[in-house]
Amino acid sequence: MPAHTPAVVFVGGGPRTAGVLERIAANRPELFTGPLEIHVIEPHVPGSGRIWRYDQDPGLLLNSTAADITMFTDTSVACEGPASHGPSLAEWAAGVLDGSITDVPDFPRPLWEQLRSLAGATFPTRQLQSQYLEWFFRRTARSLGRNVTVHRTTAVAVRRAVEDAFPADPAEGPGKHLVELANGRTLLADVVVTALGHTDSRPDATSAAWAGFAGRHGGYHAAPSYTTDVDYAPIAPGQDVIVSGMGLAFVDLLVLLMEGRGGRFVGTPDGGLKYLASGREPRLWAGSRRGVPYHSKISATLQGQAPGPLRFLTPAAVGALLERHGELDFRSHLWPLIAKEAGYGYYRELLTGSTARAAMGWDEFAARYSDLNWYSPAREELVASAVPDAALHLDLERLDRPFTGLRFAA
Repeated sequence: MPAHTPAVVFVGGGPRTAGVLERIAANRPELFTGPLEIHVIEPHVPGSGRIWRYDQDPGLLLNSTAADITMFTDTSVACEGPASHGPSLAEWAAGVLDGSITDVPDFPRPLWEQLRSLAGATFPTRQLQSQYLEWFFRRTARSLGRNVTVHRTTAVAVRRAVEDAFPADPAEGPGKHLVELANGRTLLADVVVTALGHTDSRPDATSAAWAGFAGRHGGYHAAPSYTTDVDYAPIAPGQDVIVSGMGLAFVDLLVLLMEGRGGRFVGTPDGGLKYLASGREPRLWAGSRRGVPYHSKISATLQGQAPGPLRFLTPAAVGALLERHGELDFRSHLWPLIAKEAGYGYYRELLTGSTARAAMGWDEFAARYSDLNWYSPAREELVASAVPDAALHLDLERLDRPFTGLRFAA
């Protein structure tokens, strides 16, 4: 290591930076015990950053369940250095409630209500996630002592330091960098880590044209952006709104313009949900290349055999493809393995967890399935004989493009 105190500057202080800091803290005793400077540049609260910050609509949720979210690198992760065990989001929430985790702020009442209602299979709010991420960052920063300095500002430029002032030593690497901050300060760094997360972009020609059209006709155009950062106040109740795209940002938009404007769901006698409008909602006309939104995440738990290790999409299988082809094409080389792996898990759950729908035992199916190509007629025949209901057959292409080949009257 260099004779001077080495300095690492992180541009961005969200979850990725927090995870790297945890790895530095875990590995430092074995690698480097000398002084170290770590600077984290983050205008929002470090840990959650901009995307996961608390100041968001409480209706915006994560798309992973609380039991599946963790910032800790445990023994299930293949990496160098010691594992670091810690609670998942669900376990952290339980610890906050029972008092075993005390280093948290005084949460507002709505957040306590979220904590009490949280279960492992719950899709938590981004507000709750923010508190878990910020707790993790504080915990990790404390483990590094006084080495971590947080700058609540933004970086405006990164450039190489002048060689005359800071000559490069071959033993120390390629030289130093100067990181200029919006508050006027400049940091000298041996290493700069950019962990920018979701970044904005300048409008492309299409967006600029739409914005110009809307401006000329007294309309409103929202260019692609992080949904919760857009001001939708100009959209009036009942106004017709064209929405391009039906992915995750579209789901956020629905939440903000529907429930976010006072609408709510109530239960129906048959176990479904009915939406009660507030009257403040606009009317959305949405479209996309697929023509439909993506399926929601599965909230049910597995009923059949527990998943095992990968059987088809393995390092050995990919290595064999590389030896045969040299350069791999995703669609023709890798996708059939991915589809076969997904199908194996799907039919294992169906045949072992819903046996009333099966006409074949799992062991027989698995033995025959293993030798078949996903796109072979033999695989389709096997599925048809094992699962009589064609509606239950896994058709990944149909899921991806459900309107392919269909025509609709105007």
